[in-house]
Amino acid sequence: MNKKPPRPFLFDAHLDLSMNAMEWNRDLRCDLDEIRRRETSMNDKKDRAKGVVCFPAMRRGNIGLCVATQIARCVQAGNSRSGWHSPEQAYAQTQAQLSWYRAMEKDRQLKQITNRKQLHHHLQQWPATNHPHLQSAPGEENSPPALPIGYLLSLEGADSIVNLNYSKLQFFLLYPSADAVLQRHYRGFLRLAAVFFGELCVGSGGLVADT
Repeated sequence: MNKKPPRPFLFDAHLDLSMNAMEWNRDLRCDLDEIRRRETSMNDKKDRAKGVVCFPAMRRGNIGLCVATQIARCVQAGNSRSGWHSPEQAYAQTQAQLSWYRAMEKDRQLKQITNRKQLHHHLQQWPATNHPHLQSAPGEENSPPALPIGYLLSLEGADSIVNLNYSKLQFFLLYPSADAVLQRHYRGFLRLAAVFFGELCVGSGGLVADT
């Protein structure tokens, strides 16, 4: 009998994990069937009961690393898109999302990657612990525990940066030394996408800056 080849290690370059958890109220530690089942009678969002991401599914797919976002849109009067009505509200939402990431780290579901050394260590450790045939199954208490999924923190949209207007943000993009101002607020994010789809208070389009 031919053995199945091992699943390749996958890196997902964009996952709105904290938005799923905090805005959609999804416990990503559960399987997709359970997440969808709990949403079958809900109609507050059009894509209820259609979730496609959770930690167990990521591990089964050998997705051991991702770019995970903090995301909160701020909309001006007249904008039909959903979003917060002030940068302060958007800031508070991204801070709630950050708190969720920290809670998932304490629960050993996630591990933030902030430098090259941590990345290399994570890539070396993942295959030994998270290979599909080593993952714990129901009743297999002696199986090795699953390794936390690595994530690089990304701020998706600059609307939640309360104290920097757009001209100062442009200065930050040109002069990375200004990063310290943002680090105090966002604690370790490695990527800033100043705008994303649709119109935001700071602009619209796809301007991306990697720090």
